[in-house]
Amino acid sequence: MTPEPQPSRDELMEDLRQLRARAADLLESKRFLEAILAVCPTALFVWDPAADKPVYYSPAVVPITGYTFEEIAAGGAAFHATLIHPEDRAAWAASLDQLRQLEGSGHVEVTFRQRHKDGAYRWVYSRMTPFTYAPVGGNRLVLGVAHDITAVKQAEAERLRLEEQMQHAQKLESLGVLAGGIAHDFNNLLTGVLGHASLALMELPPDTPARGYIQQIESSAWRAADLTQQMLAYAGRDKFVIQPLNLSRLVEEIAKLLQTVVSKKATLRLEFGAQLPPIDGDATQLRQVVMNLITNASDALGEDTGAIALRTGVHVANEAYLTTTWLKDDLPAGRYVFLEVSDTGCGMDPTTVQRIFDPFFSTKFTGRGLGLAAVLGIVRGHRGTIEVYSEPGNGTTFKVLFPAVDETPPAADGPKTADPKAWRGAGLVLIADDEKSVRGLAKTVLRRAGFETLEAANGRECLDLYREHGTRVVAVLLDLTMPEMNGEETFRELRLLRADVRVVLMSGYSEGEVATRFAGKGLASVLQKPFHPTELVQCLRRSLEPGG
Repeated sequence: MTPEPQPSRDELMEDLRQLRARAADLLESKRFLEAILAVCPTALFVWDPAADKPVYYSPAVVPITGYTFEEIAAGGAAFHATLIHPEDRAAWAASLDQLRQLEGSGHVEVTFRQRHKDGAYRWVYSRMTPFTYAPVGGNRLVLGVAHDITAVKQAEAERLRLEEQMQHAQKLESLGVLAGGIAHDFNNLLTGVLGHASLALMELPPDTPARGYIQQIESSAWRAADLTQQMLAYAGRDKFVIQPLNLSRLVEEIAKLLQTVVSKKATLRLEFGAQLPPIDGDATQLRQVVMNLITNASDALGEDTGAIALRTGVHVANEAYLTTTWLKDDLPAGRYVFLEVSDTGCGMDPTTVQRIFDPFFSTKFTGRGLGLAAVLGIVRGHRGTIEVYSEPGNGTTFKVLFPAVDETPPAADGPKTADPKAWRGAGLVLIADDEKSVRGLAKTVLRRAGFETLEAANGRECLDLYREHGTRVVAVLLDLTMPEMNGEETFRELRLLRADVRVVLMSGYSEGEVATRFAGKGLASVLQKPFHPTELVQCLRRSLEPGG
């Protein structure tokens, strides 16, 4: 046998140079790969299922887990499993089962929460694939990537939260428009009911049995008018007449009225804080808050015997406390005067508590679902907040807080009364309203007061009548909301026909809102519906006789 030729020295040196070049290339490639992995935020890993331990982890594993490769390798699969959130371990185990069943190519994806070394959980997305690697004996390894998606999850949660808030705001806005529209139309109807009931009482002899029935009609109609105020408060269409008030004194003034709305089987206990600082508020709206909360507490007792407690006092609230309340946005820490109403009734579960201020939500068979929604609207308008505590079977407590002010509330003026027969007018009054009953009421009242009247069912009719009889018209009684041409448009056209025309604007919305809207535009007066006949006469008197 001929021996194989031996490589020459030069050939050996060339082979050695090539090996060194390849080694240098491999080393440079390794350094290049390590540099890439060092800046890659996604962790790459290789796991050996047979040995149940990691073969490799890229540097990104440290910020994701807080642990080094050595620490994870020492713990193995058992240690890694303890890091996964208990609620996500089933999904992680299922992904491993899918991975074992893969043949050839393919991959498995899984998202789970993993506990960081600092104790906080991070959201992790992982994608894994099987790979057979000859240098480790042909074992089947798992190649995978892991990416921290905590920021993405938080952003998604925030997006959903904002989307929910927007949907809720849109719902409230649409319901507010609906409530405001209903309240306006309802006020028109109540104007006719209340006005004609008042006229009937003026005509009937004091000793007639019918007076009691009509007085009951009048009383019920005023209660209905209070409901429209709740709807307007919820709709944000009711403006407040703000003045310094003592909350304890305000509640004391309606204490007898509170007794009438409480269940006969309930005991009402009043506890007033001494020397309360004043709050800036609208007395009518705050009385409504008290009445609604007491009514709600009484309803919670149902037919059972129980107790209702109403307390007032001062609460020094810090920012941490205010963030736990319902209207927590932008409320400053400091002194708040509180009104607390608690009952020993049925209580509510957390799900119900989350919905109690939703408009038209009610747990009562006959409930309207507007009382607490109106309370929330009023409290929001007063820059206050509400705390609610309730447990099923252990009653409910509502704590309403209003910012305290340093002023001393002025003494309240006594009620002013007016004699409807003490003043009589003269001249022609043009009544423009799309509601026939309102026109009929105004016509009757004004003619009793000495005026002549003309009636228009809309703005265009009003302008036509004014062009024909304008020289004789002493005042125009104009509704704000009418078809074809509304009160605001009609008012502008009337001012073009005669700059000094005296217009009394009627509206189912609040007087304050309308007055602000027409400020500086030459409006003589505003009359809020529903109104008493005396109010109509006195309003017209003030318009025709400055200072009257």
